[in-house]
Amino acid sequence: MFLEESIYIKIVLQKILTLSKLSNVLDVGSSTSEFRTVSQSHIDKNIFQPLREKGVKISHMDLKKGTGVDIVADISSERFTLSQKYDLVICTNLLEHVLDLKTTIFNISSLIREGGYLLITVPLIYPYHPDPIDNLSRFTPQELSRLFSLLSFQKIYATIIYPRLPLTKWARDLAMSFYKIFHKKNCAALIFNLRCFLSKPKVSLIMLKKSTGK
Repeated sequence: MFLEESIYIKIVLQKILTLSKLSNVLDVGSSTSEFRTVSQSHIDKNIFQPLREKGVKISHMDLKKGTGVDIVADISSERFTLSQKYDLVICTNLLEHVLDLKTTIFNISSLIREGGYLLITVPLIYPYHPDPIDNLSRFTPQELSRLFSLLSFQKIYATIIYPRLPLTKWARDLAMSFYKIFHKKNCAALIFNLRCFLSKPKVSLIMLKKSTGK
């Protein structure tokens, strides 16, 4: 996650906290506590620490077991079930890494109570990066909103983030991505990366609210 991305998320969450009381939050695709607090310490500092300070209970869910992972589950599986409902679900930079996007979206929506919130970020312009796969989904905020609109979600905030990624880092990321593409002979990823080569990284962010059904 980019630093700027975490800052935007912090700002959006602060606005939501003024509108609603959040008791429990689920972080989908969380990775480990080491990743959130050391490798990319801005994630915990800007997103989860302010929530903890407000007394919000946070659960972290990931596909892999690890320190700081509270729930181990495959959000993209048709067999996914979780009885708990949450006031807010945070899902950052995950949708491009799932095999079954439709099922993933349905499963995410099932985790949110009526009147609850969903915050999602996805790369809009970023090179191919399999982790373990990259399905090349790159959505605008409007496209993301439409994906969830059929599941009774309404958009309350949307923006495009322009991270200030150093040119040298961007060049390294692209170079490594091209290497992975040629290794896997992925023509679609090659075409996408050529577009990235001529652009700067961008991230889509949306905040949605689940209808109450009234």
